[in-house]
Amino acid sequence: MGVLNTLLKLYNVLLVTPEPVPEDSNDYRWKHFKGCLGALDGTYIPVRVPHSDIPRYRNRKGNVSVNVMVVVITYVMVVTLTATDS
Repeated sequence: MGVLNTLLKLYNVLLVTPEPVPEDSNDYRWKHFKGCLGALDGTYIPVRVPHSDIPRYRNRKGNVSVNVMVVVITYVMVVTLTATDS
């Protein structure tokens, strides 16, 4: 609980209120995301599993890992989804 309490005390430093991409944005990186507040990203995280479970966790490149997909909906809520290749 100590870590959680510390994060709660620091939320105003660690988390900022998002501002949507302006409707009149001409920035080539953001012009297609006008009004967006959220983000979606995924990554593979290497894991150590029992030898009998290795086939379930092997990804398309042959590494043993889990695929973690994170959806950030607002500056407060984070939903984490994990899946294994099977």
